[in-house]
Formats: sequence, C-alpha cells, structure tokens
Amino acid sequence: MHHIEKVDRPDPAAVPITVHPVENVACAAPGAQDADMSDTIVPPTITVHQAAHALQVQPSTVYSWVRADELPHLRLGGRIRIPTARLAELIGISPAELVETLR
Repeated sequence: MHHIEKVDRPDPAAVPITVHPVENVACAAPGAQDADMSDTIVPPTITVHQAAHALQVQPSTVYSWVRADELPHLRLGGRIRIPTARLAELIGISPAELVETLR
C-alpha cells in the first residue's frame, strides 16, 4: 500500500500580487475587435515568451526590460505577465494584430 502525504498549499489570498503601471490603456468592449480580425480572441495579458516572440527578441531581453521597469508588466505570485493592449500600443499595432503574431 502506498502512503500519500498531504501537501499544504498556500492560501491564494496570501500570494503577493504586484501591479506595475500600465498607464491609461483603453480596452475595447468584448466583441469589439477589428472587423477583419473579428474571430481573434485577445487575452488581457500574455507571457514573457509570447511577448518576446511578438517583439522578435529573446525572452531574456524581455526579462531584463521587466527588471529595469522599462516594460509594463504584472507580477502574479512568481509569474510575470505583459498587458496585451499596452504592449500593442507601444509597438503601434492593435491588440488583435499582436495576438495574430503569436500564431
């Protein structure tokens, strides 16, 4: 017979969340994407690896921008997320176009 040990999990309310400035991001209402990309679902955030792919840089470059606070980001527990709309605005494309680059 196998012994199963109970694992204590941290209380979700106790996980630290650090929010870094995102500065006046205009978000479209659900379903209000560009007409030619109406089937594109735009997530509120993307991963560091997705941002690196969209920016055509290495993930380590994105991490260095995050460390230097040069790129808007959110820290959720130990994970870093990049706001999709803000990144799209920084590079001059729509959020739907940004998501399309990830495919």
